Amino acid sequence: MSIKPLTVFVVLWDVVGGRWKAWLSVVVTTAALYGLMFLDQPLFTEYHRFLDSTAFQQIMDEHTVGIYNNATVSVAFRLFTDKTLFVPILVFPPLAYLLTFAVPTAAWLATFSAWREFERSAVSRKVRNGCGFALLLPTVLLTTPRVADYTLVWLLVPLFFETWRAMEEKKPSVFLIYILAAIVGNLTITGGQLDADTMELHWLHFRYVSLVLFWLAAFVSARQTARITVSRKA
Repeated sequence: MSIKPLTVFVVLWDVVGGRWKAWLSVVVTTAALYGLMFLDQPLFTEYHRFLDSTAFQQIMDEHTVGIYNNATVSVAFRLFTDKTLFVPILVFPPLAYLLTFAVPTAAWLATFSAWREFERSAVSRKVRNGCGFALLLPTVLLTTPRVADYTLVWLLVPLFFETWRAMEEKKPSVFLIYILAAIVGNLTITGGQLDADTMELHWLHFRYVSLVLFWLAAFVSARQTARITVSRKA
């Protein structure tokens, strides 16, 4: 469930890189797969019936609006719909749907643009792999449909090393963003605060804010690395 949506961004990478043959292959293959679904019409009909069932809706409620889910789709729905335990900032479901697609798409396009900067500036493979890993990890987490607190543990080790590297490479803005991401990501909520603060003020969203800050720091660091390389060669 968490991996399938990422194929969409592989297609975006083909578009950004101008790989039209690869893009066309993906489009044709996807169309063929969807076409094959219609060959087994009874199964296809049963699948659509399941999508409309209360059982599927219950599954979606648990994964989408559950308080443990810090994915983009979940945060968007909690902030802009009244179908959850949280008091929304604004009841405007279209905005939730828009952010569900806009945030992942923007994150991957920005990531691809940073990678193209690496290619143009001829950054060494070692440096590119280091910056790329730091940027790709939060990008993947930012675009998967389910991200729990225990999933974000994956960020702890790269957070430490990237913060240290930002300090060594004298990137003060990157260093401060990483520090802020670490502080926000490690805030705690006691049981007594859950009803008083979380439901009304969305304190539980700080995990998502921390993830966004981590991505931002990695992105800024990658762009600065590419620009520094260009200036040194010039």
